[in-house]
Amino acid sequence: MTGADPLANSSEDDSLPPSWLIATGIVVVLALIFFVGFGAGQQWGAPQWGPLAAWLAGAATFAAVVVALRESFRAQRESMRGQLARLVDHEVSRRRECIAALANLWAAITGLQMDFAAWIQYLNGLDPEFKPDEQRSRQPLTGAPMQTYGQEIREEIRKFSSQWQNRIEPPLFAALLVLRGTDLYEAVSEVNEKINEIKLQGLDTIKDAVTAGRRPNTQPITAMWDDIVGRRDSHLALARQHFSLEREDVEKSVR
Repeated sequence: MTGADPLANSSEDDSLPPSWLIATGIVVVLALIFFVGFGAGQQWGAPQWGPLAAWLAGAATFAAVVVALRESFRAQRESMRGQLARLVDHEVSRRRECIAALANLWAAITGLQMDFAAWIQYLNGLDPEFKPDEQRSRQPLTGAPMQTYGQEIREEIRKFSSQWQNRIEPPLFAALLVLRGTDLYEAVSEVNEKINEIKLQGLDTIKDAVTAGRRPNTQPITAMWDDIVGRRDSHLALARQHFSLEREDVEKSVR
């Protein structure tokens, strides 16, 4: 909201008329005193001053105009106060929605950290070289049908990829929609780009290594993941800066 703020002096006593009305009244009174004094000096009578009834009617009309202007100003002021209150409530709700979307996204990302670390540890423990189409030398502890080394590794990759999709994609999608047009949209979009890099580059590189029969190099995908997690504090700082829920801060933003 731009322009002069009619609520800037809301702390003043509402029982007093506005300053412009007081000044107008003073001018009118001084003019009456001048003409009354001038007329008395010139010994004016009824022909000059007019009938008393006309004076009384004029005074009543002036008083009615003053009261009407005062009530109009008060109604306008109350209307603007109500409009400001509605704008503030709407902005608070919008900020809460943005905070919730950002919080859900980071809850999903940080909640996947332990699973990501365990998955990387599994990949780092693979044999340096192996034949992916040959069976393993020992029976799985679960008693499940024996799989080839390649089948086992690809299944672990599939499980983690599915877990990734189910836990991160929904809150990421919601955050991109809710935060669009805000100061955090670009920051969340960068996270989305990094996540796409992990899906399109990191996972494909690991799958290619398994297909070729060698232990995957997990350093690139780990670096991508660390880059995403490392953005948490900057997102928190941006949220504090732009999504403050303090009433005073919200009012300043909507004025």
